Amino acid sequence: MKLSSIVLTIVILGVGFAATGYMRENATKPPEVQQAEPEVSVAVIAAEIRSHQPRIAIIGQIEAKDEAALTSPLETEVLAVFFEEGDAVSKGEPLLELDTRDTFFQLEAQLAGIDDINAQLESLQTDLAAEDRRLAEILKLRELAAEELARNEKLLERGVVAQAAVDGAVAAVSARDLEIIAQRQKTDGLQTSRKRLNASKRASLAQAGQLRLVLERARLQAPFDGVVKVMEPSVGSRVSRGQPLVQLYDPASLRLRAAIPNEYSRYAFEGVIEGELAVDGVVQRVALANVAPEAKPGRGSVDALFELPASDWLLGATLDFDLLLPPQERNVAVPFDALYSGSRVYIVDADSRAQAVECAASGQTSVDGRPLALLRCDGLSDGDRIVVNRIPNLISGTKLRVS
Repeated sequence: MKLSSIVLTIVILGVGFAATGYMRENATKPPEVQQAEPEVSVAVIAAEIRSHQPRIAIIGQIEAKDEAALTSPLETEVLAVFFEEGDAVSKGEPLLELDTRDTFFQLEAQLAGIDDINAQLESLQTDLAAEDRRLAEILKLRELAAEELARNEKLLERGVVAQAAVDGAVAAVSARDLEIIAQRQKTDGLQTSRKRLNASKRASLAQAGQLRLVLERARLQAPFDGVVKVMEPSVGSRVSRGQPLVQLYDPASLRLRAAIPNEYSRYAFEGVIEGELAVDGVVQRVALANVAPEAKPGRGSVDALFELPASDWLLGATLDFDLLLPPQERNVAVPFDALYSGSRVYIVDADSRAQAVECAASGQTSVDGRPLALLRCDGLSDGDRIVVNRIPNLISGTKLRVS
């Protein structure tokens, strides 16, 4: 190969390498790809801070204020049962009949014993009157003997009578003193007998009174107009003393007992709460009647009693109803799905990022039948956009997109 051909080849290769390098240097670079920040799609509502009346859903049980349990006053048999459970009774109506013949005979024996004691007391009183008269006579004779002694002593000093006259008068006085002692012992014996008979009479009268009371209580009668709740015995069954036989309640005295959580108990004690429940499809308010004076240990609540409107209520039934608390200022109502950790909410700030707001729970309310949570949030303003759907692992600063 000629030298000129070699040189030409080298020049051509050099030009090619130079052109390739130029093209590499001046080739158009692809644009750099920017990584977009992820966004979370959320639904929001505008905060409306105003006065709300919180309501708490609680459960109450119907009980009767006027309820009576009648027991057997003696051990006996049941002769008749006049009503069954659920029957309406009027005040004074007999509910059942017990066999009281044994008790009646015991009362008759006690009364006969009292009559005998009265006869003994009457005889004793006659004897006492006679003995008192005899004592009075002896005391009079003793007085005369004492006067005779005094007279003889004066006469003895003047020498008119002998010493024997004085000695005889002294003996007469001593004899009367012995008679007085014996008579008083007899009278005291009669007084003791009278006291013993009077004590026996009082005991017999008390026993007779108890038997009369048993007979009276054995006539089991309705203490008020009401309904038979429980009728235990049947005809022919034997019952013991103190055994429950009949339970009654007055349907006009039915009330609703409910447990008020301790956090709201101060409103109950202040009497500023009321209830609301549906009666035959109509929502009615029920007034607070009374509050238990203290919380029961371990329950975290106090019992409150509410009046019930007229209706066919069932004793012992449980009712779902709302407890209405006093109106609370500066509260916001949000769906329960907007709550995080109980009372925290998130708002969408001006940079479309999540911002946590800590709140205090005030209760709940209802709008168009939809339950809403009531919150008091110092860090919330009117118009703030509150996230109302539950987003897992949502934290402050998360980029949000309002859908």
